[in-house]
Amino acid sequence: MKKRILSLALTLCLCLALMPAASAAEDDLGEVTRAEVEERFGITISPSHIDFGTVPEQSGSHTHEQVITITNGYHKPIAPVLFSVEFSPASAEDNLTASGVFESYFLSDSTPIIQPGESFSISVDLHTRVPGAGRATASMKIFLGASDWYHEAEFIMTDAFTVDYEVLPFEGSLSEDNFTVSVDSLDFGTLNFTTGEGVQSQQVSRTFTVTNTGEFPFRLNLPYDGRGSMYYDIEYEPERSPAGEIMPGASAVVTARFSEQRSIPYNLDGVIAVTVEYLGYGDDPRGDDPTVTKEIPVKATVLLDGGYRIVTDYNRTGWGYITDVNGTANYDGWYDGVAPGSDFTVCFRPTAGNHVLGVMVDGESVGAVESYTFTNVQEGHQLDILFGQGPAPSSWAIDQVAEAVRLYLVPSNLQNSYTQAATRAEFCALAVELYEEVTGETITERAEFTDTTDINVQKMAGVGVINGVGNGQFNPSGQLTREQAATILVRLADAMGQPLPEGTASFADNASIASWALEAVGRAQAGGLMGGIGNNQFSPQGAYTVEQSIMTAFRLYETVQ
Repeated sequence: MKKRILSLALTLCLCLALMPAASAAEDDLGEVTRAEVEERFGITISPSHIDFGTVPEQSGSHTHEQVITITNGYHKPIAPVLFSVEFSPASAEDNLTASGVFESYFLSDSTPIIQPGESFSISVDLHTRVPGAGRATASMKIFLGASDWYHEAEFIMTDAFTVDYEVLPFEGSLSEDNFTVSVDSLDFGTLNFTTGEGVQSQQVSRTFTVTNTGEFPFRLNLPYDGRGSMYYDIEYEPERSPAGEIMPGASAVVTARFSEQRSIPYNLDGVIAVTVEYLGYGDDPRGDDPTVTKEIPVKATVLLDGGYRIVTDYNRTGWGYITDVNGTANYDGWYDGVAPGSDFTVCFRPTAGNHVLGVMVDGESVGAVESYTFTNVQEGHQLDILFGQGPAPSSWAIDQVAEAVRLYLVPSNLQNSYTQAATRAEFCALAVELYEEVTGETITERAEFTDTTDINVQKMAGVGVINGVGNGQFNPSGQLTREQAATILVRLADAMGQPLPEGTASFADNASIASWALEAVGRAQAGGLMGGIGNNQFSPQGAYTVEQSIMTAFRLYETVQ
């Protein structure tokens, strides 16, 4: 069963103040009952008891109003103020408040004066907040012979009037069916900014209506998720939606204002979460109130100089530049004003002795192309161009080599001469880059050889990935063989805590593989790192090139991620 916070508000429609009186009372008559007041002074309150009866909790915070009247049968003016409100049961005070009730002990110039024979109306309001029955008893102080700052006597009417009520517990359900939004989406159109005009800001407004089709009042929240800023003006039906709540059958008109300052052009794809909050309907009266949300997609187009921006970024290991289709070089890092719906071509020009290693468009590789054409441009784009030094890698290797370079897995001294045979020390350099990238740790262990002080060789030996060739030597400049590469790759995977699967080599030249390398070749084959060179030959003592070394290091990186 759901619960709902409720408050009882006994509101005197009097303008009361807490200013002390300028003249003290001549006679304090103390506490007097309502019956005694009527008998002695002719002052009556009618009705003296209000019973709101049973009020469904779904009435929410809507005001149930009844009026009582004070009539002055005394021969001089009187001034009434609300003195106190007591609740029964006593525990109700934790859940009930006298919201809007102004209690005063003094007469002031703003206290209403009731002349002899005249009456004054008091509005008593009930706001449902928590299920249950209760009674509120109000006491009033009456000033006799009252004027703006003077009174002759005063007394407290201890039982001026009482209020009974019972709020039935909420047993309904809350869902999207309980409210409607007049739009399924909002399109703020196009905001176009101009280069070189300083700080610019634009704002576009759209209007929609939220209608309460359910039985329960709610409050409206409109969180926004998207670029730019969103502001709101909300116009409630005032006679039906007090205190910012939307009552059953009532509506609120929302004006959403999308604002943006000059920025890189983009297409907005955001959401306004139209969220209605049912105040106090939670299981815990003091806990969070339940909410129901409808998401409204929001779109807008933000342009600069009437078009989109194509950003060009260089990730250079070599040298080059970009041009448009007419050969005009661009060094700004972007093209602005690319018209919506147009085609736009960017060309990549390596300088002498360099090459295009790879091109990415919006994060996706398109290979080592010499140009790229954006067709029917409807948004901004990102180009990442990778130039390399010297001759390019082989066509079958270039894509994986380019990706390894982008991931910083390739030392700079290996970013050329891709088709040459790799040395044992060069393969160690690759292995160190991979180990430290994957583990996130710098290798501190060292093992030394008599024929090299290469730090990468010492690191790989320190973590047990490599051994020497005997007599304390490593032979760093020696040509790396394919079986040596397989052995180092398998040990490297073990050292990183990502061992390759067990497997048996299945090449026609298995007999040529050294006994110390046979198991590693099988595991490198099973792990998809190395295959044959054709005709089911592994060529264990064959040279292993720089580009082959980079490719298998990249494959191991992908395997252990």
